[in-house]
Amino acid sequence: MNVPGSAPSEAGGHATGLLCAILAVTLAGFGISLTHPLFAVLLERQGYSGLAIGLSSSSLAIAMLAGGLLMPRVVARTGLIPVMGAAAACCSTTLLLAGAMESYFGWIVTRFCFSLGATALFYGSELWIVSAAPPARRGLWLGIYGFVLSGGFLSGPLLLNAVGTEGWPPFLWAALIMAMAALPVIAGARHAPRHFGASPAGVLETLRFFRTDPSLIWGVVLYSVFEFGVLGLLPVWGLRIGLEEGLAIALVALVPLGNMLLELPMGIASDRYPRRVLMMICAAGALATGLLMPLWAGWEAGLTGLLLLAGGVVVGLYVLPLAEFGARYSGDALSRANGAVIVGYGLGALLAPTFLGQAMDLAGPHGLPWGLALLAGIYLALLAWRGRSRGA
Repeated sequence: MNVPGSAPSEAGGHATGLLCAILAVTLAGFGISLTHPLFAVLLERQGYSGLAIGLSSSSLAIAMLAGGLLMPRVVARTGLIPVMGAAAACCSTTLLLAGAMESYFGWIVTRFCFSLGATALFYGSELWIVSAAPPARRGLWLGIYGFVLSGGFLSGPLLLNAVGTEGWPPFLWAALIMAMAALPVIAGARHAPRHFGASPAGVLETLRFFRTDPSLIWGVVLYSVFEFGVLGLLPVWGLRIGLEEGLAIALVALVPLGNMLLELPMGIASDRYPRRVLMMICAAGALATGLLMPLWAGWEAGLTGLLLLAGGVVVGLYVLPLAEFGARYSGDALSRANGAVIVGYGLGALLAPTFLGQAMDLAGPHGLPWGLALLAGIYLALLAWRGRSRGA
């Protein structure tokens, strides 16, 4: 579909530069996945309530909302490489500051600043990949990005277990990892896309993609709801339906493992098949997951396979919109579209725990999968309606 004011992404994209962008965001994911459990453990150890711990964690979602709106304007003014370099420095510095304090509100401020820097790294890396990857292999590169990034996210908790949560070591390791994210940015700087700033728009212009490309943006929101809501509440669901604690906790690992296994095939498929059809399959997978979880709650093998497959299928609701935006837009328009993706992801992260948690309070433990099925069904209807009207 041709959208007024848009143009296909330019071909090109040096493999070295793309690999540098992927390495930068993988290191960022490594550092982020180390800090989230670290702060949770430290706050729990100091006796803060679950609400206080949750509010502290919500700084990530708020930072994503703010960053998604601000980054296109900032990149248009300063360029991609300065933004990513400054973001790595911001993350590293704020972690050192956090390690030097024990104030709850001080940690909230430093976590917000850290999360804003991490958002800028993710935004910059994804914009780099989507903009610079050859159009015929854009999905492949996004699949590689997602696969390697998943490895970074899985590594953070492992390192935290090795260094412990006492004193300076975890903060120093996390700060070092985030600082190292600047190295591939510098190494690949000459290969980074630079066609931004020709037609910068206001901050709120990013939100127009919720109107012009709703099926893409709301797909990202649904993925974020699945990731943050289901992962956050899955152990609670398991315990409330009578599963042993170890099994209830182990269920959480199945979703990111499924992400990792199917991310690359999903990216390759996006280069070969209509993305709208693939997105409908992904949404149907989320719907089926919500409907089958209550039915298969007592069947351990079936539940394991369902969550593993769901993790891999639903991740397409993030990869496919990125690839499609790269096909529809270029330059500043693509920069704003990528900002809208970050906003959508942050919106899902902010709302998911509250919505799905409330569903569990109202309908019992199966309110979690039923709430997911409801949202997936609404999104499927949106896809069908937009497809019939040849919209986005």
